[in-house]
Amino acid sequence: MSMMRSSFLYAINRKWLFIGLAVVFLFFLTDAPTGLGYEGWRAIGLALGSLIWFMKRPVRPVAIALLIIVLHVLLGISSNEEVAGSFFNESVFFIMGLLMIGTAMIKRGLDKTIGKLLFTISGGSIQRFLCCLVYSSALLSMIIGEYASSAIMLPFVLTVLGREENKLIRRVAAKPILFGIAFGCIIGGIGAPSGGARNVIMLQYLKEHHGYNMLYAEWIKYTLPLMILGIIIITILIYSSFTTRKIKSFILNADLFKHEWKKPLGPEDKTAIFILVITVILWLFFSNQLGMGIIAVFGASLYLVFGIVKWDDYNHNVNWGVIVLYSAVILLGNTLYNKGSADWIADNIFHYTNFGKILLYLFPALIAVIVPLISNIMGAIGAAAIFGPIALKLSVLYGISPVSTAILTAVASSFAFLNFKASPASLILYSTGYLQPTEFRRLGWKMLVISVILLIIISLNYWNLII
Repeated sequence: MSMMRSSFLYAINRKWLFIGLAVVFLFFLTDAPTGLGYEGWRAIGLALGSLIWFMKRPVRPVAIALLIIVLHVLLGISSNEEVAGSFFNESVFFIMGLLMIGTAMIKRGLDKTIGKLLFTISGGSIQRFLCCLVYSSALLSMIIGEYASSAIMLPFVLTVLGREENKLIRRVAAKPILFGIAFGCIIGGIGAPSGGARNVIMLQYLKEHHGYNMLYAEWIKYTLPLMILGIIIITILIYSSFTTRKIKSFILNADLFKHEWKKPLGPEDKTAIFILVITVILWLFFSNQLGMGIIAVFGASLYLVFGIVKWDDYNHNVNWGVIVLYSAVILLGNTLYNKGSADWIADNIFHYTNFGKILLYLFPALIAVIVPLISNIMGAIGAAAIFGPIALKLSVLYGISPVSTAILTAVASSFAFLNFKASPASLILYSTGYLQPTEFRRLGWKMLVISVILLIIISLNYWNLII
Protein backbone atom coordinates (compact mmCIF):
# COMPACT_ATOMS: atom_id res chain seq x y z
CA MET A 1 0.00 0.00 0.00
CA SER A 2 2.83 2.34 0.89
CA MET A 3 4.56 1.55 -2.42
CA MET A 4 1.39 2.31 -4.37
CA ARG A 5 0.98 5.60 -2.52
CA SER A 6 4.60 6.54 -3.23
CA SER A 7 4.19 5.69 -6.92
CA PHE A 8 1.00 7.75 -7.09
CA LEU A 9 2.68 10.78 -5.48
CA TYR A 10 5.65 10.42 -7.82
CA ALA A 11 3.34 10.37 -10.84
CA ILE A 12 1.50 13.46 -9.61
CA ASN A 13 4.72 15.38 -9.00
CA ARG A 14 6.05 14.36 -12.41
CA LYS A 15 2.77 14.65 -14.32
CA TRP A 16 4.19 17.07 -16.90
CA LEU A 17 7.00 14.61 -17.61
CA PHE A 18 4.45 11.94 -18.50
CA ILE A 19 2.23 14.39 -20.41
CA GLY A 20 5.24 15.34 -22.53
CA LEU A 21 6.05 11.67 -23.11
CA ALA A 22 2.43 11.03 -24.11
CA VAL A 23 2.67 13.79 -26.74
CA VAL A 24 5.94 12.35 -28.05
CA PHE A 25 4.56 8.81 -28.37
CA LEU A 26 1.31 10.07 -29.91
CA PHE A 27 3.36 11.33 -32.85
CA PHE A 28 5.29 8.05 -32.83
CA LEU A 29 2.11 5.99 -33.16
CA THR A 30 0.38 8.11 -35.84
CA ASP A 31 1.18 8.27 -39.53
CA ALA A 32 3.10 11.22 -40.94
CA PRO A 33 1.12 13.66 -43.11
CA THR A 34 1.70 13.95 -46.83
CA GLY A 35 4.97 15.65 -47.68
CA LEU A 36 6.76 14.71 -44.44
CA GLY A 37 8.68 11.57 -43.55
CA TYR A 38 8.16 9.63 -40.34
CA GLU A 39 11.45 10.95 -38.87
CA GLY A 40 10.33 14.54 -39.41
CA TRP A 41 6.89 13.84 -37.95
CA ARG A 42 8.37 12.23 -34.84
CA ALA A 43 10.86 15.10 -34.54
CA ILE A 44 7.91 17.52 -34.31
CA GLY A 45 6.43 15.37 -31.56
CA LEU A 46 9.72 15.38 -29.67
CA ALA A 47 9.96 19.16 -30.07
CA LEU A 48 6.45 19.61 -28.64
CA GLY A 49 7.24 17.28 -25.76
CA SER A 50 10.45 19.21 -25.11
CA LEU A 51 8.48 22.47 -25.07
CA ILE A 52 6.29 21.05 -22.31
CA TRP A 53 9.30 19.85 -20.31
CA PHE A 54 11.19 23.13 -20.61
CA MET A 55 8.11 25.16 -19.66
CA LYS A 56 7.04 23.05 -16.67
CA ARG A 57 10.46 21.63 -15.69
CA PRO A 58 9.21 18.44 -14.00
CA VAL A 59 12.85 17.34 -13.77
CA ARG A 60 16.19 19.15 -13.92
CA PRO A 61 17.12 20.64 -17.34
CA VAL A 62 20.08 18.27 -17.75
CA ALA A 63 17.70 15.32 -17.30
CA ILE A 64 15.50 16.79 -20.05
CA ALA A 65 18.60 17.06 -22.26
CA LEU A 66 19.54 13.42 -21.72
CA LEU A 67 15.95 12.37 -22.41
CA ILE A 68 15.96 14.30 -25.70
CA ILE A 69 19.21 12.61 -26.73
CA VAL A 70 18.00 9.10 -25.90
CA LEU A 71 14.59 9.54 -27.53
CA HIS A 72 16.24 10.57 -30.80
CA VAL A 73 17.59 7.04 -31.10
CA LEU A 74 14.71 5.13 -29.48
CA LEU A 75 12.13 6.75 -31.76
CA GLY A 76 14.22 6.20 -34.89
CA ILE A 77 14.57 9.93 -35.54
CA SER A 78 18.38 9.94 -35.72
CA SER A 79 21.08 7.29 -35.67
CA ASN A 80 23.44 6.94 -32.74
CA GLU A 81 26.24 8.31 -34.96
CA GLU A 82 24.22 11.46 -35.70
CA VAL A 83 23.50 11.95 -32.01
CA ALA A 84 27.15 11.47 -31.06
CA GLY A 85 28.18 13.95 -33.75
CA SER A 86 26.07 16.67 -32.13
CA PHE A 87 28.57 16.79 -29.25
CA PHE A 88 31.47 17.57 -31.56
CA ASN A 89 30.65 20.76 -33.41
CA GLU A 90 31.90 24.31 -33.26
CA SER A 91 28.97 25.61 -31.22
CA VAL A 92 29.56 23.12 -28.42
CA PHE A 93 33.30 23.93 -28.42
CA PHE A 94 32.44 27.63 -28.27
CA ILE A 95 30.11 27.19 -25.27
CA MET A 96 32.59 24.90 -23.50
CA GLY A 97 35.44 27.37 -24.06
CA LEU A 98 33.35 30.26 -22.73
CA LEU A 99 32.47 28.39 -19.55
CA MET A 100 36.15 27.57 -19.01
CA ILE A 101 37.24 31.17 -19.59
CA GLY A 102 34.59 32.36 -17.14
CA THR A 103 35.84 29.88 -14.55
CA ALA A 104 39.40 31.17 -14.96
CA MET A 105 38.33 34.79 -14.53
CA ILE A 106 36.32 33.95 -11.42
CA LYS A 107 39.27 32.13 -9.88
CA ARG A 108 41.53 35.14 -10.41
CA GLY A 109 39.10 37.31 -8.42
CA LEU A 110 38.24 39.72 -11.19
CA ASP A 111 35.44 41.04 -8.95
CA LYS A 112 37.98 42.87 -6.79
CA THR A 113 39.43 44.71 -9.77
CA ILE A 114 35.96 45.66 -10.99
CA GLY A 115 34.93 46.75 -7.49
CA LYS A 116 37.92 49.04 -7.13
CA LEU A 117 37.22 50.57 -10.53
CA LEU A 118 33.53 51.12 -9.78
CA PHE A 119 34.14 52.82 -6.46
CA THR A 120 36.86 54.99 -7.95
CA ILE A 121 34.66 56.19 -10.81
CA SER A 122 31.41 56.57 -8.84
CA GLY A 123 32.90 58.66 -6.05
CA GLY A 124 29.87 57.88 -3.86
CA SER A 125 27.29 59.09 -6.40
CA ILE A 126 24.37 56.71 -6.79
CA GLN A 127 23.78 57.83 -10.37
CA ARG A 128 27.35 57.08 -11.42
CA PHE A 129 27.46 53.90 -9.33
CA LEU A 130 24.36 52.38 -10.96
CA CYS A 131 25.52 53.47 -14.39
CA CYS A 132 28.96 51.89 -13.86
CA LEU A 133 27.38 48.76 -12.39
CA VAL A 134 25.05 48.20 -15.36
CA TYR A 135 27.73 49.08 -17.90
CA SER A 136 30.41 46.80 -16.41
CA SER A 137 27.93 43.90 -16.07
CA ALA A 138 26.81 44.36 -19.68
CA LEU A 139 30.34 44.61 -21.05
CA LEU A 140 31.49 41.54 -19.13
CA SER A 141 28.40 39.59 -20.21
CA MET A 142 29.03 40.58 -23.81
CA ILE A 143 32.46 38.92 -23.66
CA ILE A 144 32.04 35.85 -21.44
CA GLY A 145 28.25 35.42 -21.12
CA GLU A 146 25.57 36.00 -18.50
CA TYR A 147 26.43 33.08 -16.23
CA ALA A 148 30.11 33.91 -15.74
CA SER A 149 29.68 37.69 -15.58
CA SER A 150 26.98 37.54 -12.88
CA ALA A 151 29.08 35.05 -10.91
CA ILE A 152 32.05 37.45 -11.08
CA MET A 153 30.03 40.50 -10.01
CA LEU A 154 28.19 38.82 -7.14
CA PRO A 155 31.05 38.40 -4.57
CA PHE A 156 31.98 42.07 -4.80
CA VAL A 157 28.35 43.13 -4.32
CA LEU A 158 27.78 40.78 -1.39
CA THR A 159 30.91 42.11 0.31
CA VAL A 160 29.61 45.67 0.04
CA LEU A 161 26.11 44.73 1.20
CA GLY A 162 27.48 42.69 4.10
CA ARG A 163 29.13 45.78 5.62
CA GLU A 164 25.75 47.41 6.28
CA GLU A 165 24.64 46.45 9.80
CA ASN A 166 21.07 47.73 9.41
CA LYS A 167 19.17 44.83 7.81
CA LEU A 168 16.39 47.04 6.49
CA ILE A 169 18.77 49.41 4.74
CA ARG A 170 20.78 46.46 3.42
CA ARG A 171 17.67 44.78 1.96
CA VAL A 172 16.39 48.01 0.42
CA ALA A 173 19.78 48.88 -1.08
CA ALA A 174 20.34 45.36 -2.43
CA LYS A 175 17.44 45.53 -4.88
CA PRO A 176 18.68 48.21 -7.32
CA ILE A 177 22.23 46.85 -7.12
CA LEU A 178 21.22 43.26 -7.92
CA PHE A 179 18.71 44.28 -10.59
CA GLY A 180 21.40 46.45 -12.17
CA ILE A 181 23.65 43.41 -12.48
CA ALA A 182 20.89 41.03 -13.62
CA PHE A 183 19.40 43.27 -16.30
CA GLY A 184 22.84 44.56 -17.30
CA CYS A 185 23.99 40.98 -17.94
CA ILE A 186 20.83 40.23 -19.94
CA ILE A 187 21.16 43.26 -22.22
CA GLY A 188 24.93 42.77 -22.54
CA GLY A 189 24.40 39.19 -23.70
CA ILE A 190 23.00 40.44 -27.01
CA GLY A 191 26.12 42.47 -27.81
CA ALA A 192 28.34 39.68 -29.17
CA PRO A 193 28.12 35.98 -30.11
CA SER A 194 29.93 35.12 -26.86
CA GLY A 195 27.10 36.74 -24.87
CA GLY A 196 24.92 33.64 -24.79
CA ALA A 197 24.33 30.14 -26.14
CA ARG A 198 21.25 31.34 -28.02
CA ASN A 199 23.51 33.52 -30.17
CA VAL A 200 25.79 30.59 -30.95
CA ILE A 201 22.85 28.33 -31.77
CA MET A 202 21.39 30.80 -34.28
CA LEU A 203 24.80 31.36 -35.87
CA GLN A 204 25.22 27.62 -36.37
CA TYR A 205 21.80 27.35 -38.02
CA LEU A 206 22.70 30.28 -40.24
CA LYS A 207 26.01 28.73 -41.26
CA GLU A 208 25.01 25.09 -41.72
CA HIS A 209 21.59 25.51 -43.30
CA HIS A 210 21.70 28.90 -45.03
CA GLY A 211 25.35 29.08 -46.07
CA TYR A 212 26.17 32.33 -44.28
CA ASN A 213 29.17 32.49 -41.96
CA MET A 214 28.69 35.58 -39.80
CA LEU A 215 31.83 37.04 -38.25
CA TYR A 216 32.14 38.03 -34.59
CA ALA A 217 32.59 41.72 -35.43
CA GLU A 218 29.63 41.66 -37.84
CA TRP A 219 27.28 40.55 -35.05
CA ILE A 220 28.47 43.48 -32.90
CA LYS A 221 27.72 45.87 -35.76
CA TYR A 222 24.10 44.73 -35.71
CA THR A 223 23.49 44.67 -31.96
CA LEU A 224 25.70 47.37 -30.42
CA PRO A 225 23.15 50.25 -30.81
CA LEU A 226 20.46 48.22 -29.07
CA MET A 227 22.85 47.24 -26.30
CA ILE A 228 23.91 50.86 -25.66
CA LEU A 229 20.29 52.06 -25.58
CA GLY A 230 19.40 49.17 -23.29
CA ILE A 231 22.13 50.12 -20.80
CA ILE A 232 20.86 53.69 -20.66
CA ILE A 233 17.23 52.61 -20.21
CA ILE A 234 18.07 50.05 -17.51
CA THR A 235 19.99 52.65 -15.51
CA ILE A 236 17.16 55.18 -15.72
CA LEU A 237 14.50 52.57 -14.96
CA ILE A 238 16.26 51.16 -11.90
CA TYR A 239 17.23 54.57 -10.56
CA SER A 240 13.68 55.91 -10.89
CA SER A 241 12.16 52.75 -9.37
CA PHE A 242 14.37 52.29 -6.33
CA THR A 243 16.24 55.46 -5.36
CA THR A 244 15.26 56.39 -1.82
CA ARG A 245 17.10 58.27 0.89
CA LYS A 246 18.25 55.03 2.47
CA ILE A 247 19.74 53.76 -0.78
CA LYS A 248 21.53 57.05 -1.43
CA SER A 249 23.00 56.99 2.05
CA PHE A 250 24.13 53.39 1.63
CA ILE A 251 25.90 54.02 -1.66
CA LEU A 252 27.74 57.02 -0.23
CA ASN A 253 28.91 55.01 2.75
CA ALA A 254 30.00 52.13 0.51
CA ASP A 255 32.80 54.35 -0.75
CA LEU A 256 34.57 53.69 2.55
CA PHE A 257 35.13 50.06 1.55
CA LYS A 258 37.25 50.70 -1.51
CA HIS A 259 40.49 50.36 0.48
CA GLU A 260 39.91 46.59 0.37
CA TRP A 261 40.62 46.67 -3.37
CA LYS A 262 43.75 48.84 -3.29
CA LYS A 263 46.03 45.85 -3.77
CA PRO A 264 47.66 46.12 -7.22
CA LEU A 265 47.18 43.43 -9.85
CA GLY A 266 49.66 40.58 -9.63
CA PRO A 267 51.44 38.91 -12.58
CA GLU A 268 48.83 36.13 -12.79
CA ASP A 269 45.98 38.64 -12.76
CA LYS A 270 47.55 40.61 -15.60
CA THR A 271 48.19 37.40 -17.53
CA ALA A 272 44.57 36.31 -17.10
CA ILE A 273 43.27 39.63 -18.43
CA PHE A 274 45.82 39.59 -21.27
CA ILE A 275 44.67 36.12 -22.37
CA LEU A 276 41.05 37.32 -22.38
CA VAL A 277 42.00 40.33 -24.52
CA ILE A 278 43.91 38.10 -26.96
CA THR A 279 40.88 35.78 -27.22
CA VAL A 280 38.54 38.67 -28.01
CA ILE A 281 40.98 40.02 -30.64
CA LEU A 282 41.10 36.60 -32.30
CA TRP A 283 37.30 36.48 -32.31
CA LEU A 284 37.12 39.92 -33.90
CA PHE A 285 39.65 39.42 -36.67
CA PHE A 286 40.23 35.68 -37.20
CA SER A 287 36.90 33.97 -36.47
CA ASN A 288 36.35 33.27 -40.18
CA GLN A 289 39.68 31.47 -40.58
CA LEU A 290 39.91 29.69 -37.22
CA GLY A 291 36.30 29.42 -36.07
CA MET A 292 34.91 30.96 -32.89
CA GLY A 293 34.73 27.60 -31.12
CA ILE A 294 38.40 26.76 -31.65
CA ILE A 295 39.42 30.25 -30.52
CA ALA A 296 37.38 29.86 -27.31
CA VAL A 297 38.99 26.51 -26.53
CA PHE A 298 42.41 27.99 -27.37
CA GLY A 299 41.84 30.81 -24.87
CA ALA A 300 40.76 28.30 -22.21
CA SER A 301 43.86 26.18 -22.88
CA LEU A 302 46.15 29.20 -22.44
CA TYR A 303 44.93 29.56 -18.86
CA LEU A 304 46.13 26.00 -18.28
CA VAL A 305 49.43 26.52 -20.09
CA PHE A 306 50.33 29.63 -18.07
CA GLY A 307 49.23 28.08 -14.78
CA ILE A 308 46.35 30.47 -14.17
CA VAL A 309 44.07 27.51 -13.50
CA LYS A 310 44.50 23.79 -13.02
CA TRP A 311 42.44 21.14 -14.73
CA ASP A 312 40.72 20.44 -11.40
CA ASP A 313 39.39 24.02 -11.51
CA TYR A 314 37.72 23.32 -14.84
CA ASN A 315 36.67 19.85 -13.76
CA HIS A 316 34.94 21.01 -10.56
CA ASN A 317 33.69 24.50 -11.49
CA VAL A 318 32.58 24.24 -15.13
CA ASN A 319 28.92 23.25 -15.31
CA TRP A 320 29.29 20.30 -17.67
CA GLY A 321 25.55 19.67 -17.49
CA VAL A 322 25.03 22.98 -19.28
CA ILE A 323 27.17 21.69 -22.17
CA VAL A 324 25.04 18.55 -22.35
CA LEU A 325 21.91 20.73 -22.37
CA TYR A 326 23.22 22.92 -25.20
CA SER A 327 24.25 19.86 -27.20
CA ALA A 328 20.78 18.36 -26.84
CA VAL A 329 18.89 21.46 -27.97
CA ILE A 330 21.31 21.98 -30.87
CA LEU A 331 20.68 18.34 -31.86
CA LEU A 332 16.91 18.91 -31.70
CA GLY A 333 17.11 22.08 -33.81
CA ASN A 334 19.32 20.43 -36.43
CA THR A 335 16.91 17.50 -36.54
CA LEU A 336 14.03 19.84 -37.33
CA TYR A 337 16.14 21.10 -40.23
CA ASN A 338 17.57 17.83 -41.53
CA LYS A 339 14.40 15.74 -41.33
CA GLY A 340 12.26 18.33 -43.13
CA SER A 341 10.16 19.29 -40.09
CA ALA A 342 11.02 22.99 -40.23
CA ASP A 343 10.27 23.09 -43.99
CA TRP A 344 6.91 21.38 -43.51
CA ILE A 345 5.85 23.69 -40.66
CA ALA A 346 7.06 26.80 -42.50
CA ASP A 347 5.30 25.79 -45.73
CA ASN A 348 1.99 25.33 -43.91
CA ILE A 349 2.30 28.62 -42.06
CA PHE A 350 3.26 30.40 -45.29
CA HIS A 351 0.27 28.88 -47.11
CA TYR A 352 -2.18 30.53 -44.67
CA THR A 353 -0.31 33.77 -43.93
CA ASN A 354 1.02 35.01 -47.28
CA PHE A 355 -0.23 38.59 -47.08
CA GLY A 356 2.28 40.16 -49.44
CA LYS A 357 4.58 43.05 -48.62
CA ILE A 358 2.95 43.70 -45.27
CA LEU A 359 4.90 40.70 -43.96
CA LEU A 360 8.15 42.62 -44.41
CA TYR A 361 7.00 44.66 -41.42
CA LEU A 362 4.66 42.21 -39.67
CA PHE A 363 7.05 39.23 -39.54
CA PRO A 364 9.90 40.97 -37.63
CA ALA A 365 7.37 42.51 -35.25
CA LEU A 366 5.79 39.12 -34.54
CA ILE A 367 9.18 37.53 -33.87
CA ALA A 368 10.12 40.42 -31.56
CA VAL A 369 6.89 39.99 -29.58
CA ILE A 370 6.26 36.23 -29.55
CA VAL A 371 9.79 34.90 -28.96
CA PRO A 372 10.43 36.92 -25.74
CA LEU A 373 7.15 35.70 -24.27
CA ILE A 374 8.10 32.10 -25.02
CA SER A 375 11.61 32.70 -23.70
CA ASN A 376 10.26 33.98 -20.37
CA ILE A 377 8.24 30.78 -20.03
CA MET A 378 10.73 28.12 -21.11
CA GLY A 379 14.14 29.83 -21.24
CA ALA A 380 16.17 31.38 -24.04
CA ILE A 381 17.94 28.18 -25.10
CA GLY A 382 14.79 26.21 -25.84
CA ALA A 383 13.10 29.18 -27.52
CA ALA A 384 16.03 29.76 -29.88
CA ALA A 385 16.72 26.09 -30.59
CA ILE A 386 13.15 25.05 -31.37
CA PHE A 387 11.68 28.20 -32.93
CA GLY A 388 14.89 29.35 -34.64
CA PRO A 389 14.73 26.84 -37.53
CA ILE A 390 11.08 27.64 -38.22
CA ALA A 391 11.70 31.40 -38.14
CA LEU A 392 14.64 31.08 -40.55
CA LYS A 393 12.68 28.91 -42.97
CA LEU A 394 9.77 31.36 -42.90
CA SER A 395 12.10 34.29 -43.56
CA VAL A 396 13.27 32.62 -46.77
CA LEU A 397 9.68 32.01 -47.92
CA TYR A 398 8.67 35.59 -47.10
CA GLY A 399 11.74 37.02 -48.87
CA ILE A 400 13.25 38.41 -45.66
CA SER A 401 16.97 38.24 -44.90
CA PRO A 402 17.77 35.10 -42.85
CA VAL A 403 20.76 36.98 -41.38
CA SER A 404 18.60 39.65 -39.76
CA THR A 405 16.06 36.97 -38.77
CA ALA A 406 18.74 34.92 -36.99
CA ILE A 407 19.93 37.93 -35.00
CA LEU A 408 16.35 39.06 -34.36
CA THR A 409 15.42 35.65 -32.93
CA ALA A 410 18.54 35.41 -30.77
CA VAL A 411 18.16 38.94 -29.41
CA ALA A 412 14.42 38.57 -28.78
CA SER A 413 14.96 35.29 -26.90
CA SER A 414 17.38 37.04 -24.55
CA PHE A 415 14.70 39.40 -23.16
CA ALA A 416 14.00 37.17 -20.14
CA PHE A 417 13.21 40.03 -17.77
CA LEU A 418 9.98 38.62 -16.28
CA ASN A 419 11.03 35.20 -15.01
CA PHE A 420 14.19 34.80 -12.93
CA LYS A 421 14.37 31.11 -13.88
CA ALA A 422 14.65 31.98 -17.59
CA SER A 423 17.93 33.90 -17.23
CA PRO A 424 21.17 32.47 -15.76
CA ALA A 425 22.13 35.88 -14.35
CA SER A 426 18.75 36.48 -12.71
CA LEU A 427 18.72 32.97 -11.24
CA ILE A 428 22.14 33.46 -9.64
CA LEU A 429 21.20 36.84 -8.17
CA TYR A 430 17.78 35.61 -7.02
CA SER A 431 19.58 32.95 -4.96
CA THR A 432 20.91 35.69 -2.66
CA GLY A 433 17.44 36.00 -1.09
CA TYR A 434 17.17 39.76 -1.59
CA LEU A 435 14.85 39.61 -4.61
CA GLN A 436 11.31 38.27 -5.02
CA PRO A 437 9.66 36.79 -8.16
CA THR A 438 6.97 39.50 -8.10
CA GLU A 439 9.69 42.19 -8.24
CA PHE A 440 11.07 40.67 -11.44
CA ARG A 441 7.63 40.87 -13.02
CA ARG A 442 6.90 44.36 -11.70
CA LEU A 443 10.13 45.81 -13.05
CA GLY A 444 10.69 43.37 -15.90
CA TRP A 445 7.53 44.09 -17.89
CA LYS A 446 8.61 47.70 -18.36
CA MET A 447 12.03 46.66 -19.59
CA LEU A 448 10.49 43.98 -21.81
CA VAL A 449 8.08 46.36 -23.52
CA ILE A 450 10.75 49.02 -24.11
CA SER A 451 13.26 46.44 -25.39
CA VAL A 452 10.74 44.92 -27.83
CA ILE A 453 9.80 48.34 -29.22
CA LEU A 454 13.46 49.29 -29.67
CA LEU A 455 14.20 45.94 -31.33
CA ILE A 456 11.35 46.38 -33.84
CA ILE A 457 12.43 49.92 -34.71
CA ILE A 458 16.11 49.02 -35.09
CA SER A 459 15.48 45.83 -37.06
CA LEU A 460 13.18 47.59 -39.54
CA ASN A 461 15.49 50.55 -40.04
CA TYR A 462 19.14 50.24 -39.05
CA TRP A 463 19.48 46.56 -39.98
CA ASN A 464 18.03 47.20 -43.43
CA LEU A 465 20.83 49.71 -44.04
CA ILE A 466 23.62 47.26 -43.33
CA ILE A 467 22.28 44.09 -44.99
